[in-house]
Amino acid sequence: MARCLLIVWLLVTTSSQTLAAQGLVAASYLRDPGGSMTLAQAQAAPGWTPYGEVLALGFLPYPVWLRLETPPHPTGTALRIRIRPAYVDEVRLYVPKPGGAYQERVAGDRWPFSSREHSDTALSFDWSPNQSTDPTPIYLRILSANSMTAYVEVLTVAESEDKRDLEQTFFGLFLGTMVALLAWSVWRAVTQRDPVVALFSVYQASSTLMSFGLLGYASRYLFPHSAGGDTLTNWMVVLVSMTGALFYRSFFGSLGLPRWGLRLLDLTIAGCATTLALLWAGQPQWALKINATVVTAFSGLMLLPLVFAVRRDGDRMRRQLLLGCSLLALIILATMLPLMGVIQAGQWSLYLTNLHGLMTAAVLSTLLSLRRSQIDAQAMLDAQRLIATQAEAQEARSERDEKERFLAMLTHELRTPLSVIRMVLGRGADAPTGRHNQFAHQAVDDINSIIERCLQTDQLERGAMQQRSLPYELQSLAQAVVADHPAGQRVDLQAEPSLPIVKTDALLVRTVLSNLVDNALKYSTEPSVVTLGLQAQARDQRPGILVRLHNLPNRAGRPDPKRVFQKYYRSAGAHASSGSGLGLYLVAGVARMFGGEVVYRDDLPEVCFEFWLPT
Repeated sequence: MARCLLIVWLLVTTSSQTLAAQGLVAASYLRDPGGSMTLAQAQAAPGWTPYGEVLALGFLPYPVWLRLETPPHPTGTALRIRIRPAYVDEVRLYVPKPGGAYQERVAGDRWPFSSREHSDTALSFDWSPNQSTDPTPIYLRILSANSMTAYVEVLTVAESEDKRDLEQTFFGLFLGTMVALLAWSVWRAVTQRDPVVALFSVYQASSTLMSFGLLGYASRYLFPHSAGGDTLTNWMVVLVSMTGALFYRSFFGSLGLPRWGLRLLDLTIAGCATTLALLWAGQPQWALKINATVVTAFSGLMLLPLVFAVRRDGDRMRRQLLLGCSLLALIILATMLPLMGVIQAGQWSLYLTNLHGLMTAAVLSTLLSLRRSQIDAQAMLDAQRLIATQAEAQEARSERDEKERFLAMLTHELRTPLSVIRMVLGRGADAPTGRHNQFAHQAVDDINSIIERCLQTDQLERGAMQQRSLPYELQSLAQAVVADHPAGQRVDLQAEPSLPIVKTDALLVRTVLSNLVDNALKYSTEPSVVTLGLQAQARDQRPGILVRLHNLPNRAGRPDPKRVFQKYYRSAGAHASSGSGLGLYLVAGVARMFGGEVVYRDDLPEVCFEFWLPT
């Protein structure tokens, strides 16, 4: 029996999917105890914590932010974001728009069902991401009086509709079975006139209504224009506990439970009555939290001792009762512990609250079914463990490789400028003057440049770069960038007259221009001229300015067009000069923030980069 229960526990608390199956690259959450955090504050805040398939934090009186990274998609791809469970009070979704801003959309069980984008009982939003070669972050702000539990998928519309249809088929079969069991229990209660069966009928009726609300059907069919579905669901959750406690007292009492056992059940009934009073007083979260505590204490501490206390002749009845109540206790714990944030579980934990009523009504047949499928369940469990182990190993390898590449880059690129400084400072009494002084200053500048690009790349990847959009002249900014570069006299700045005023973040645009100019000067033949051109050019009916830099390649050669914007990429001949391999990666990232783009033209005889900036 212990082995059977262990298999059931692992089945209901393990996940059969990875983040990739949910259409995600990474997922993390941030607590907002004050409840007033804005999107910008959440993006810049530290303390984001990764989580797995399902977020389960228990009952929280404040909202939680989710940051989900989606893989790159072609422009125009129709995606649908689905959030379960359906009883979440409020979800605010923030998806990126062209230009770097975020669009806010809202749904939830406290909002009328008629205001939702789709008739899906899951909270769903449509979204078409921008073209990107990097994962795209989206954000959700979740607030719920019930358990802070969330399972999010980002699927294509076709996949979402298939998932919806499959869920609706499953939910329909489930609710149909619940109604059939309810009809059977009512018929038995009427024909047998048994108060225990009558109480079970009331319990089964409240379980069916609770499942109807938890799956989102109460909001859809009973209260489409109000938040009545949320209210009904909260009431049915606590009523299920109350009717269940009354049923167990009647059931165990009919089996000869001693007086002390009946008093324990009376204590459970009193706890359920307290939750009803709190809900009536307008304190739904306290009511639901105490309800979960009472149910967990009953299943974990009281149910099995009550079985052993029953005075019943014959070991066969005791064994069946022990087996059935052990399974019930396990299902309740597997349901309540994730809801209370004690353990993390897979997406099946979202439906265990509904399945508990079904399992209570058909516990013996379920046990037989589980025994017959024990071999298949163990094989599935081994496959799940293997997939999870491979995924963890791959993630660890990727993280280790990233760190090794970063350390190798820093070690290699800082060695040369540090050697120059050491050589100059080691000249003894001879003060570093003239050309040596210039070498030392250039080495320090190289180190500063590498460190600055590392910091800026980190800010870009964390979404911590702040934009300040102010009007300015791009030509003046380009002139300042050229003037500040030590080899700026080699740059030929050609600008069209009367260029439009640009309104973006001047500091970030300066970062782009500085990197492009520095790249062109560093990898061009001296003393050849680097041409920096500025001209007005509209794209996709949006006005903008095209910045073009072209230069003659030096011995470093031409970059690989497929890898030129990749992180840490440097061509084989480029390692003679100091650099981080982050400059063009940073340029591409900042360009996307502006809603612009940067391309490398490999169809020209010279090395040419084009940066288009919307005005």
